[in-house]
Formats: sequence, structure tokens, C-alpha cells
Amino acid sequence: MDEILHDQAKLIFVVTACLVLFNLVMAVVCFLYTKEFIAHSTLVKAKITNIETKNGSTTAHLSFKDSTGQAVHTSVMIPQNKYTQDSEIELLVRNDNPAKIKLNTFITLWILPLAGLQGAVVVTVVIAIFVHMHIAKWPF
Repeated sequence: MDEILHDQAKLIFVVTACLVLFNLVMAVVCFLYTKEFIAHSTLVKAKITNIETKNGSTTAHLSFKDSTGQAVHTSVMIPQNKYTQDSEIELLVRNDNPAKIKLNTFITLWILPLAGLQGAVVVTVVIAIFVHMHIAKWPF
């Protein structure tokens, strides 16, 4: 272990390899959370009652009926200029906690797992470049 700590090239390899591992763990955890959220959610169609844009972010105020028939009024962040007032939007509403709501779009649901996976790929390429340029070397 002392050899790795005193050899900068080996240390660079170990640190970047840990970054790959961190990104992969983050991607798996986010994937499992998203998969679990979808499995325990109900798809609802909500009507946009109002749209507000403040400080560059757009919020849609929504109205829909939950599984018991109760009217629910809530708000979510939406992409700017994609939706209009009085249009319908698909949401996933958590069955055990109706306050947890997500837009039913690919990017909203899967951005974090994809970001973790992308980070792992980028750092793996960086390791390969470092090893090729002899900046880093296999420590074992």
C-alpha cells in the first residue's frame, strides 16, 4: 500500500478508478430508486391550470383526481415553452405518498442513472488516456 501512496502514477490510477466505481454505484442506486418509484406509482393525467416562470425556471400548477377521486392541486417544474395552460400532462404519483410526483418523461425519470453511467464512461476513458500517456499505471 505504501508503494501506491508514494508512486504518483499508481495513485492517479487508483483515484480515477475510485471515481469510476463511485459513478457506477450512483448509477445503480438511482436506477433502482427510479425503478421502485415507477413500480409503486400510478399514471394520472393532470390539467395545467397555470404556468409561472421565475428566475429562468417554469412551474406548472396542476389539478387531477387521485385514486380515491379526491381533487389534488400541486405544482411541478416543467421544461420552458413545452406545455401550455389548460393542456394535459402525464404524471407518476407515488401510491403511498401522493406528494411525490414526477413528470412521466424519459429524461425526468432516467437522467440521474444516465448521468452516473456517463460519468463512469468518461472517467474510464480518462484512465485509458492516462495509462497510454504513462501519467497513470496499473498499481498491482
